[in-house]
Amino acid sequence: MGAVSMVHFSILLSIVCLVVVFVGGWYSQSSLIKLNTQVMEQQYHNQEQTEQFNKQIIKQNNQISEQQLQLKQLNIIIEVLLDRNGKYKDNYDTRDNTSHHEIVKRENQQSQTTIQSDNTIIKLLHGRDGVQGKNGRDGRDGIPGVKGDAGPHGEKGDQGALGLKGDKGGQGPKGIQGSKGDQGLKGDQGLSGAKGEGRDGRDGRDGVQGIEGDVGPRGDKGDQGSTGPKGEPAGGLVYVRWGHDSCPSNGAQLVYSGRAAGPVWNSKGGGSNPQCLPLDPNYLRYQSGMQDHSYIYGAEYRVSNAIMQDIDSSSIPCAICYVPTRSALYMIPAKYTCPTGWETEYHGYLMTERHHHYRSQFLCIDHTMKPVIGSSQATPSCTYWTVEGRCGSLPCPPYEETKELTCAVCTK
Repeated sequence: MGAVSMVHFSILLSIVCLVVVFVGGWYSQSSLIKLNTQVMEQQYHNQEQTEQFNKQIIKQNNQISEQQLQLKQLNIIIEVLLDRNGKYKDNYDTRDNTSHHEIVKRENQQSQTTIQSDNTIIKLLHGRDGVQGKNGRDGRDGIPGVKGDAGPHGEKGDQGALGLKGDKGGQGPKGIQGSKGDQGLKGDQGLSGAKGEGRDGRDGRDGVQGIEGDVGPRGDKGDQGSTGPKGEPAGGLVYVRWGHDSCPSNGAQLVYSGRAAGPVWNSKGGGSNPQCLPLDPNYLRYQSGMQDHSYIYGAEYRVSNAIMQDIDSSSIPCAICYVPTRSALYMIPAKYTCPTGWETEYHGYLMTERHHHYRSQFLCIDHTMKPVIGSSQATPSCTYWTVEGRCGSLPCPPYEETKELTCAVCTK
């Protein structure tokens, strides 16, 4: 029964080895599939990684081949063990019915077969012979030995005896302190000399200043002084009253009166801002004759409606006005009144150059439109026309195309 148990154990061991090899082969094949997938994913990115994966695949294939060879060897071992088990069984089954001589002969045959099978098994399990190593070098020096124990310390010698200390010299006796002497007698006071005659005394000093008295009652308020003359006002403003030769009677002061002037209506050059030329010009250095420089012309009214037809083609007067009590000035177009809190200097009509002439500035011409007496249409001249709004970009109502626009000059 011991031999049968050993055979069973050998078979069980072989089966376990076969299962291990099978699982190892399955795991290796799974690893191979995984590696193949990684190779396919990485081959677009790096050629060097692809080569490394191919080497790993070859290595895995070699391992699988070796495992398959080992599996074949284990199969041979199992077959040998199974064959041996059958022969043992036949031996024990026929031992009782066979002669002793036949049994011994059969056992010897089985022993030879067993030895051959064991040799085959040993050869299979042993594997291939390894490659013979190269000539060995001399071995390195061995590890130093353990340090020995330290020897025992010698005994400590006895300490020498100390010498005797000499006696201290004695101190001499302290002397006796002498007694304190008696205090001497106080001498008699000397006689005082006769007092001399005194001189005339000086005048005494001024006495200490007395305490300051209480504050007296407040006096009555005096009468207010007379008002001084009014000072000159600071600031003020200046404006031009176009279309008139005097200033309004609301505190404005006339600086001078003159004539409105500007560039001719068809001239490209010259200034665009009109001027109020005085009636008494002054000249400095000059050259006679026309120098073909820049020119300025007198301004004339150009009106064709019945309201202002009597002044058409007349020269436009102007006045420079100074208002000392105000500091802000503004011309409001399309209105002939000023906002609340503002003073209306004058109001009138908004006028400028004709639409197909070269442009000039808008002026607020006084509604009286005073002409210059004796003037008439002159060519060339600077002309001013009334202004009418055009609907479309302007809102109509409130604007109307057929009505001339007004204006107001306001101060504050």
